[in-house]
Amino acid sequence: MSKDGGFGAGNEPVQQTADALAPLPGAGNLQAVDEALLDAAYSNNLTSMLVNFICGAGVLLTLWVLAPDPVFLWGWSAGLVAVTTFRLVVHLQNARTPAEFCALPQNLKIRWQLASAIGLVFSALLWMIMTIHVLSGGDPTIQFVNIVVVSSLAAGATGTMAPQLGVGRLYLSVLLIQGCAALLYQGGPMIAVSVLGVVLLGAMLYGHYRNHMILRNSIELRFANSQLVLDLEDERRALENLNATLEDRVRSRTAELKVQAEHDSLTGLCNRTGLRQWVSEHTLSPGCVFAVIFIDLDRFKQINAGLGHTIGDAVLREAGRRLSAHLPEGSVLARWGGDEFLILFSGHGTIAQQAGFMLANRMREAVEAPINFSGHTLYVSFSAGVSLSNAGERNVGAAIRAADLAMGQAKRTRRGSTLIYSDDMKGEQERRLMIGQFLKQAIKAGEFALAFQPVVAASLDSIDAHETLLRWNNRVLGPVSPDEFIPIAEETGEIVTIGAYVLDEALRQYAASGLAARAGKLAINLSLLQIVTPGLTEQVRAALARHRISAHKLVLEVTESIFDDRNSSLINTVLTGLHKDGIEIHLDDFGTGYSSLSRLHEMPITALKIDKSFVQKGDAQATAIIEGSVLIARQFGIRVIAEGVETLEQAQSLQAIGVDALQGYLFSRPVPGFQETVTVNPQEQLAAG
Repeated sequence: MSKDGGFGAGNEPVQQTADALAPLPGAGNLQAVDEALLDAAYSNNLTSMLVNFICGAGVLLTLWVLAPDPVFLWGWSAGLVAVTTFRLVVHLQNARTPAEFCALPQNLKIRWQLASAIGLVFSALLWMIMTIHVLSGGDPTIQFVNIVVVSSLAAGATGTMAPQLGVGRLYLSVLLIQGCAALLYQGGPMIAVSVLGVVLLGAMLYGHYRNHMILRNSIELRFANSQLVLDLEDERRALENLNATLEDRVRSRTAELKVQAEHDSLTGLCNRTGLRQWVSEHTLSPGCVFAVIFIDLDRFKQINAGLGHTIGDAVLREAGRRLSAHLPEGSVLARWGGDEFLILFSGHGTIAQQAGFMLANRMREAVEAPINFSGHTLYVSFSAGVSLSNAGERNVGAAIRAADLAMGQAKRTRRGSTLIYSDDMKGEQERRLMIGQFLKQAIKAGEFALAFQPVVAASLDSIDAHETLLRWNNRVLGPVSPDEFIPIAEETGEIVTIGAYVLDEALRQYAASGLAARAGKLAINLSLLQIVTPGLTEQVRAALARHRISAHKLVLEVTESIFDDRNSSLINTVLTGLHKDGIEIHLDDFGTGYSSLSRLHEMPITALKIDKSFVQKGDAQATAIIEGSVLIARQFGIRVIAEGVETLEQAQSLQAIGVDALQGYLFSRPVPGFQETVTVNPQEQLAAG
């Protein structure tokens, strides 16, 4: 209810009730405050009734002694008892204690308020009747007693009725206004008393209003404080919950971060950190060691380059899944990086190595099953190395390096196989490392030398060209075979620098020999890495111009790696540009790579060089391959050169097949200078029988 609708504040008695209020839902709003005021009014109701009854009895007693009027006294007494009884019944009908009243529904409290207001009005009317009767009697003592009692009732009502603003105002007005009017009516000195009574009424009404506002503000403040306590308690609980939640989140996030830190995001397998953690947490039983298997997928880069990284990632996930499916109990599988996987498991020292070898082969069978993804059917294999390790991170690290060495050896010698590490591999790897380091300084140190081997016309009457061959004599390692250092130079990228040196130095010696002005061409080998490195065409043109040699005198020999689909467009552009300059492009070591005869038209090839293995084998199958190559090459307008010719019989057979030119020890081993005429090695003639 509103402030003017009958609810107000009070002084001390009501303040005690307000202090006892428990925090309520919605504390601080108007409805809650009004209800609290109503509860306070109920708490003061019995006090109001008692004071009113005692005052009434006192006035009656005074009248009985000083101015007995039995009819009026008995009538007023009956009215006092009736009103008091009515108010008491109304009070007790709803509840007997303030706590019980607080628990009543709101509609019952409103009904009590209305009935209580009626009782108060009747009580005020009784006193109005008493005042009129006393003032009309003319006895000053009785009038004085009445004025004192009524004034006291009014003064007390400003406090006890403070919770009910409207009813309290009505009650005070009825108590005092009629007395003031009666005194004014008497005239004379009573006019002044009447004016004092009006002033008193105003003071009472103002005091009642002030008490009401104090009580209301007190209740509102109490509710606000209660709400603040509730809010603070809620905040405390919220903070506790937040702290608990944060702790849970920190623990959860810590666990997540640990998983992320120790596992590969693509495959879900352990990474290097996770593998180290696994090693630190696992102890070996007496007599047991760790078997380490290092796995590298074969030709995985071709999948990434040809089909894209999305399919490459799918292949890695599937390979990881298949490897996981065959893990023995108590082992760990980790993605070591790129397309490399690592397996560790414990086993007895006498059989762990063989167990690792057998496990790698079983896993290879699983991985080699077709992988179907996004409309592609892919076949993947791997090369693997096996080593053994004692417990401890340092020991396992050394074993991983050893298994990696064994895997690398398997990849170089027999891709798709498993090798067990031996100490010889470590020595070989150390030698490869040394070669890679010494190659960087070989040109500056003047350790390279060129040798030349003639390419002879099949008619044996002229030299078609001289092939340039590189020789290396290192100050520490001594002579190093091209079969050993060329692959390492390609792996390290040094082949680009070395190739540029060979091109320039061979053209310099060729120009100095004077052979370029007469007959025979100069053949120089090119690495695939040189071809795909920007600037080769300009480099060749600049070297020819520098040594004043015609492009028609130069032959560039390439291998079947030029048919690699990853760079086919770039390779074709470079070779076509060189061919248009007049440079011949020969396909070296034909038959040993992964191209087919049907792909010869894709590149500007002018000659095929049959690999020496077919020439030296000399059986029916090898001869058939050579014959087929010659037949198809003729259809493309391509010349055919045979390498590795060591006997006259081989030369005559190849001449009969239709080979255009020959190269081999029959005519000359690689030597520092150039030949101008064909010579046949007598020892080779003798070998021919």
